[in-house]
Amino acid sequence: MSGAQDVPTSRSADVEAVLCDLDDTLYPQAAWLEGAWCAVAAAGARRGIDEAAFLDALRAEAALGSARGGIIDRALAAVGAAGLGPAAVGAAGLSSLLNPAPSQPANTTMQNSDARDPTGTTRSTADATHEPADPAHSTADPARGTADAPRNLADATRSTADAPREPADPARAAADATRSTADAARSTAPELVAHLVGVFRAHQPERLEPYPGVRAALARLRVAGVRLAVVTDGDVEMQAWKVRALGLSAFFECVVVSDALGGRGVRKPHQAPFVAALEGLGVGPARCVVVGDRPDKDVMGAMGLDIRAIRVKTGEYGLVGDVPGTWYTAADFAAAVDWLLPGRK
Repeated sequence: MSGAQDVPTSRSADVEAVLCDLDDTLYPQAAWLEGAWCAVAAAGARRGIDEAAFLDALRAEAALGSARGGIIDRALAAVGAAGLGPAAVGAAGLSSLLNPAPSQPANTTMQNSDARDPTGTTRSTADATHEPADPAHSTADPARGTADAPRNLADATRSTADAPREPADPARAAADATRSTADAARSTAPELVAHLVGVFRAHQPERLEPYPGVRAALARLRVAGVRLAVVTDGDVEMQAWKVRALGLSAFFECVVVSDALGGRGVRKPHQAPFVAALEGLGVGPARCVVVGDRPDKDVMGAMGLDIRAIRVKTGEYGLVGDVPGTWYTAADFAAAVDWLLPGRK
């Protein structure tokens, strides 16, 4: 659908609350992602990975769909980092990025903190420090060493004499070296990916810029007495930080991050985050409007609770078609508010 259905002239007459999506609705997510990919590429460079090539690979993988998991894994494989091939990438399986693995369901609450960083460490050569060398075994006994010297010399002579009987096999040596390299890649891949995923999730720019007109549109809604909440998916701490970096926190009475309610399993269009926002504002579905960019998540989620939905055509999903039942489709958030509050500039 494009444009408005037949509605009363005063469209906002019965609207008490607006639930706003965050990414690609209030600000361009691509700007945040670019900063995160740069941080990941820089961290990779500190591990000996070609930074420019890795950054290009990250951008290319994200361009195929930022909500897909495994972006870092595939980008590493694309640049041949740490010997990662398809098997090693599959074994790593740690790069969920915007789609982290489901967590254990929790009680339905609203939170914007308590994010859980990814885990999944591997044993490294640092473990050797847990077993220090025994000085008794590392320091020679002078007397014994003197007695053993002739025996050692004889052994060395015998080894030299035996050498011609066992000629080196270059092919076998090369195969052993290749196998050792592959084994090293398999052992380091999970740790490397986990480290880079942590860098991605820790990306917290001091400032993000909303889409033009967003700040003024939110102010108009508040002046009109409309209550506001954010309903978003993703890493809890990361999403809450974005709201703060946008400088929009003061407009919203609550920020609902679906992952805090039970992990990925309750992401939009699941009803849980919308219900949590309604309860937080104390407003019923009939007097609420959802504004978001994704028909399959924001609009479908709203309609599942009989909430009216305004779809904005901004960001990665701007060219995706509307779903039947969309209340209105606007070019951006500011245009959506212009339509919802006609004549109330």
